[in-house]
Amino acid sequence: TGWHEDGGPGPHRMWRNRAANHCNLVDVSADRDADAAALVNDRRMHILFNIMGYTQGERNEIFALQPAPLQVLYKGFVGTL
Repeated sequence: TGWHEDGGPGPHRMWRNRAANHCNLVDVSADRDADAAALVNDRRMHILFNIMGYTQGERNEIFALQPAPLQVLYKGFVGTL
């Protein structure tokens, strides 16, 4: 199980499509950061991936709340985190 904020067309769509083959994705784009973090915690998601880094549209506040036991930065903008 995982969550995803739809990034629209482009590379984010490619990652979303790949993840959708292996995960249950939940759109949290309309949720407040605290609500999204609570959802991750309530569903007992074990791994939370950040593929945005400090770029436009990032949701780093969710990660700051540490809702999952393992949080991974992957493919973010190099040098931002």
